Amino acid sequence: MSGNAPEPGTGATRRKEEHLHAVDEALRRAGVSERERRNITGDLRAQIEEMIAARGIAGPTAEEMDSVLAELDPPETFAAAARDNETLDRKSAPLDSPETAPSAVAAASVAVSIWTILSRIYVVLFGIVLPIGTLGFEAATHFCGQQLFDPIPTWWHVALVALVPLMNLAVLVATTRNPPQNGPLLAFGNGVALAVSAFYAIVFLPMVPIGVVAILYVGAGLLPLAPLLAFFAVLLCRSRQKWLDTYRVTYVRGRGWGFLVGILLLLSFSASEMATNHGAQLASSPSSENRTRGLWWIRTFGSKDALLRFCYGNSGEFGPSMILLPFFSGMVTPKDAQTVYYRLTGHAFNTVEPPRSVRPGVWDRSDFLELNPDFRDESVGWRDSRLSLVASRLDGMADSDVGVGYVEWTLTFRNSASWQREAKAEIALPPGGVVSRLTLWVNGEEREAAFAGREQVKEAYERVVSRRQDPVLVNTSGRDRVIMQCFPVPPNGGEMKTRIGITFPLPLDSLSSARCAFPRFIERNFSIPKDVSHAVWYESTGTIDQSPTGLKLAANGNGNTLLTGSVSDTKLCDMKPVVVARHADVVETKLPDIRSTATAMIRQHIQESQTSRPKRVVLVVDESESMGAFLPAIAAAIPSLPAGTEFAMVRARDGADIPAKAQPATAREYQAAAEMLLADTAEGGQDNVPALRQAWDLAGGAEGTIVWIHGPQPLRIQPVDELIQCVERAAAGPVIYEMQVAPGRNFVVNELERTYGLTGIPSKGNPAEDLKQFFSSWSTPVKSWAYQREKVDTVGDAASTTGTRTNAHLARLWAYDKVMEMIRNRNSKTRQVTEPANQPIIDLAANYQLVTPVTGAVVLENQAQYREAGLKAVDASSVPTIPEPETWAMIIVAVIVLGVAVVRKHRQWKLA
Repeated sequence: MSGNAPEPGTGATRRKEEHLHAVDEALRRAGVSERERRNITGDLRAQIEEMIAARGIAGPTAEEMDSVLAELDPPETFAAAARDNETLDRKSAPLDSPETAPSAVAAASVAVSIWTILSRIYVVLFGIVLPIGTLGFEAATHFCGQQLFDPIPTWWHVALVALVPLMNLAVLVATTRNPPQNGPLLAFGNGVALAVSAFYAIVFLPMVPIGVVAILYVGAGLLPLAPLLAFFAVLLCRSRQKWLDTYRVTYVRGRGWGFLVGILLLLSFSASEMATNHGAQLASSPSSENRTRGLWWIRTFGSKDALLRFCYGNSGEFGPSMILLPFFSGMVTPKDAQTVYYRLTGHAFNTVEPPRSVRPGVWDRSDFLELNPDFRDESVGWRDSRLSLVASRLDGMADSDVGVGYVEWTLTFRNSASWQREAKAEIALPPGGVVSRLTLWVNGEEREAAFAGREQVKEAYERVVSRRQDPVLVNTSGRDRVIMQCFPVPPNGGEMKTRIGITFPLPLDSLSSARCAFPRFIERNFSIPKDVSHAVWYESTGTIDQSPTGLKLAANGNGNTLLTGSVSDTKLCDMKPVVVARHADVVETKLPDIRSTATAMIRQHIQESQTSRPKRVVLVVDESESMGAFLPAIAAAIPSLPAGTEFAMVRARDGADIPAKAQPATAREYQAAAEMLLADTAEGGQDNVPALRQAWDLAGGAEGTIVWIHGPQPLRIQPVDELIQCVERAAAGPVIYEMQVAPGRNFVVNELERTYGLTGIPSKGNPAEDLKQFFSSWSTPVKSWAYQREKVDTVGDAASTTGTRTNAHLARLWAYDKVMEMIRNRNSKTRQVTEPANQPIIDLAANYQLVTPVTGAVVLENQAQYREAGLKAVDASSVPTIPEPETWAMIIVAVIVLGVAVVRKHRQWKLA
């Protein structure tokens, strides 16, 4: 159509053709090739038809055509943009080509062509390859997330960052085509990529100098430089796309809208972190009103995931939102965030899957949680699938007549990670149980533990851990529970084997039956594969009425009963105590005390008693989220309390009413208290310390009884000093019964156990029935039987037992009772709590090789480490043991062989 006037026709057609002719003339005067002019005018013609169709016009009038053409740029604008684009895209044509410009223009064209090639190479390398590689490296290793901050804390951030190289690739491909495709969409995407790359370039700007220096070291500096280099690549893509704007006006608007959308997306991703940070600041304040408002703010506008990142300190605090957070209320500290997380969810932050930034990556050589001293406490931590339990065996024995049991739990851990790991677990012991043996296999040899003061063994463990050597530590973590720490489990499939021995009493249901319970995991940081089960071998002197699911009963040939088989960890955790028969006429036992003088003996007798009705009962109910399933059962048990008893209920929750005093209660008052409990909603994690402090005052000294029903409380929300002060300074305090119905760590139990002593509510495995029966026993006295143990010094008094395997265990149970009694009685107005006051208790527990609230057990690698820590490992001959089944078989065989030999000798003698 070059140089030809438009054909006559209708007014609308003539106006359109005149406009296209003017554009063609302008392109021709600008020196644009005929082929390019045809492409541009053809594309412009199609655009005009699309605009007419979009308006729903079937046959446009001249005025309507003028309206459409007015929205297009003047012809000169098309010519200027097309000339620039043709210059940029021109290839290096031969000098004798008809289209070759004069020498000056040719030189300029060659220079522009070189720039075009270099810019494309730059976009490919630093706008596509480097961003994709950096994103993949960070997603796999979380290197930046662990060392500095997490640039991609969520998958939405990952998708947004991935959009930058993808849009650079799309623009690069589109601008090499003629005519280009999907222009408006590419312009919009380029705007989003520009916003994202600019944001991350600003975030990483302080690290640019470090990155420049680090380039000298195997190109490592390219990682922090990647956002800035990608930003320049987006700008280059934008300049290559500019020529599209000359004949597609909507492209400019599309790029602007894309930039705005990118900014809004970044702000929206950071909005939850900013709202969470603000709520956490309020929830950490001393004001109870602000704490309540802060939790509401997080629940309404914030995010639990963002709060979890704040808990680890290296993600939420320094993440992409760090540009905006300093302009608001500052940033919450990790310690405060951890407390707020428990208050919000009712769970400790490290009992759920951690954010990606602290999950181990494939290139990591260390565990963040273990190297960070803030996390080296007695909490179990989060579970890692690469640290697993590969073997477990429970070997136990129960002497039902003496009322003593002993079990050895042997555990083998395997670590498939590429760095050393610490295996940690909180273990529930049988009621009244105490750890009396701890063994670690070092180079295939058994090493026994040293028993000493709690802080002394912990210090020895930490000292050896810092050197990456082989210790195992066991300390109490509350009533009938201990926490075990084993380090290091060797990397790359290495294994670590340890054994815990537990001495425990057999609670009496009657004179003719007792109960034998099993230890179990409460929390652990290792996984248990589905094909791994616990191998059980229990020998009982009395018959067992019924075997738990998965186990079987058999006679071992010597009059005892064997309970054997394998159970999964889930079944072990849910397994109820087995009932074992005993001789009702055995009410007294006297055994030598092998840990004391030659003439010392432990005398145990069974004492029958009836429950006495307390004068005053203060019920403390934890209303944390973990207690939600148990509140109806607690409410149903309250009416079982005896009428006329002074009663008060303290609910451990924010904003709960505090009773003025305990009042004599009737059935109506009990029912009202139960209805109040049913009307409450268990939420978050409630601090039980203030409720216990109020209950202490309401109980009124020795005449009162506190019944505390609770779940876990893994963190110190408020100082416990005031409560401990009341306990220590009181001449005589109330009896505190406690029952934890939801699993997990509770530091309040541990603190009270150390300083005062708690009494567990008798349990048969069903909290609802146990609590109801416990309350009913105060209304209708019920007979109960309990062991009473005392140490006597007799000369020539024979022991009244037929076995010897229970000697040491009975003595250890006496010592454990004595230690707990001394802990309860050591604090009075005339006796201050000092280390010398604790030392006799420590000495007693260590002599009998017990893990108590004041003592622990640790196994070190060699004698030099024991000497350095001032410890001494126990003699292997003094530890309790359980004969292996093979040993018993050998003994039986030896007896048979010996008997046969005696018979044959006797016959030979008679014949002679």
